[in-house]
Amino acid sequence: MSFNGHNKRNSSSTIRDLVRHGDYLPMNSLDINLGRINGSFSRDTLFGQNEAIDTTERILSPNSPVATNDITFISTARILSVASTSANDTSAGTGAKQVTLFGLDANLIEFREVVILNGQTEVDTVNLFTQINQCLITDSGTSLINEGDIYISDDTDTFTLGVPQNRVYNAIKVGDGISKTATFTVPKNKILAIETLVVSSDAVAGKEFILKIQALNAPLGVKQIVVDKYIVGSGIIEVDLSNIRAQAEGSSLFVTVQRLTGSAINAHIRLSTILKDIS
Repeated sequence: MSFNGHNKRNSSSTIRDLVRHGDYLPMNSLDINLGRINGSFSRDTLFGQNEAIDTTERILSPNSPVATNDITFISTARILSVASTSANDTSAGTGAKQVTLFGLDANLIEFREVVILNGQTEVDTVNLFTQINQCLITDSGTSLINEGDIYISDDTDTFTLGVPQNRVYNAIKVGDGISKTATFTVPKNKILAIETLVVSSDAVAGKEFILKIQALNAPLGVKQIVVDKYIVGSGIIEVDLSNIRAQAEGSSLFVTVQRLTGSAINAHIRLSTILKDIS
């Protein structure tokens, strides 16, 4: 079965067939914006930040308190645990009172769960998660912020003063109110297309880093480098990625960074995407 990006004979069933047969999707955000693919869609933004990019390739995230605690993906559906590094992030405290986790269940169906925080003591979720796409502080005390770093691991991990000792699935940096971990798994009956990448950093000549956009568990079951972009220089860089192929349901998109030269680099990214319904 083929895809022709220059006409509108591509029905949702055609796209589902492509996904089911394990092919990479030969369409992109231009096809969606120009109406070449039927169906509704929404726009979303994936944020990422790291204040100290080092010489090890890592998923772009502001939180790295323990050397072994790089951001990782959830391997199987499981109960998660949430804690803060501040005792003030609790239902009766001055900081964050609750955090909402936006994730996927075992069938890749989108759902959300509100977790009432208990300071540095971890709180378990009611539901099983296979991925967290975003975390958001949705209630707070008089300070109006999360006063500690918020960490999400699972109920088998050990937390010390609010920090998981073995793995981190997502996190919210103190004061941010929203996660800036550059990971996203495509939900059931949807495809994800990228439009633009905006990068801002304090990189200069002699202080350089590599940024990659990759996909894990893509339709062919392998890790795929979607974009391998070499970034040099400070200020803001905008890259048009509208010709990049879309990702099918179940694919986990993530952004990694690695410093090549110079001292630690502070970088922020904004990845504009289209999430299209194919149900």
